[in-house]
Amino acid sequence: MAYWNDWDLDFPSISLKINRPKWMKQKNCFDEPVDTFYPAPGDVDKLRRAKSICKECTVRMDCLNFALDTNERFGIWGGKSARERSLILRAQRLLARPKEEGN
Repeated sequence: MAYWNDWDLDFPSISLKINRPKWMKQKNCFDEPVDTFYPAPGDVDKLRRAKSICKECTVRMDCLNFALDTNERFGIWGGKSARERSLILRAQRLLARPKEEGN
């Protein structure tokens, strides 16, 4: 007896609408394979390729700010790796911290 015969699999089609920022339509990476921007650890060639594409992009700062604002933890965004973005966020937190009195 087939398991699926007992279930009605006639699901209505699901339509998803994703609201992406307008700047994403102008990105240089539009025609690049997505995996270019998610290099495996140690894949220096793919990392360099992604960063070189970002370097020439007119919306690079929008992309980077988006990744920082959404705390994107993976991939190359705005020419920065997850580690580089983590350091940027840490520096921003340190600069925003009120100075202790007496120092």
